[in-house]
Amino acid sequence: MNELDQAIKLLEKALKIYNDAPGHQSTIAGIEAQIGVMCYMLGNYSESYNSFKNAISKLRASGEKKSAFFGIALNQMGLSCVQRYAINEAAELFEEAKIVLEQECGPYHPDTLGVYSNLAGTYDAMGRLDDAIEILEYVVGMREEKLGTANPDVVDEKQRLAELLKEAGRVRSRKARSLENLLDGKSHDINKDGITDRIGGLQPKAFMCATILPNCACPASSLGEKIRRPSFMKVV
Repeated sequence: MNELDQAIKLLEKALKIYNDAPGHQSTIAGIEAQIGVMCYMLGNYSESYNSFKNAISKLRASGEKKSAFFGIALNQMGLSCVQRYAINEAAELFEEAKIVLEQECGPYHPDTLGVYSNLAGTYDAMGRLDDAIEILEYVVGMREEKLGTANPDVVDEKQRLAELLKEAGRVRSRKARSLENLLDGKSHDINKDGITDRIGGLQPKAFMCATILPNCACPASSLGEKIRRPSFMKVV
């Protein structure tokens, strides 16, 4: 049994203890979120999804749906959805995470930009190429401004953007863009699973803050062949 399996078993024991005591919904949600992260790292995406679903349900019920913790948990559940090909649900979770983190951290915070990037990847997987490009242009612009053009994160996302622009037959816009209108309730016709035939172009990124899983170096499994390029998991 490896360290992650052992950690999950210990967290499950803690869960049983707290489940028998009233008034600990937030604590239980935190434990379930940690289990969700570890299951994701092990490639157990259905278990990860179920753990995050339970955690998020408890956070909603306990009135903690306006916290950065909640936003990051939504992001992680979205990643589990992508791995399970539930692209429509992933988009909804990333959109909600975006709203929460904009309010709690601001639109220029690295965590918020990470969710924007995930949303761009998901929109691309849904066939919403123009939306994906517009979001990613915003993300690249913000990262260039904050990190510089030589930063590895900037280089990676510029490459993704260049590939999408090439596919769309466009060039990069240098205008300052607002996401306010772009990210509010656009509807598009796709199949019942939310997946177009080509399954997109951008790789959603995962990140987890210390409030969920401290000191965790999380190498991400990519979305496999679902999306063109492998990626990495960010720890923030």
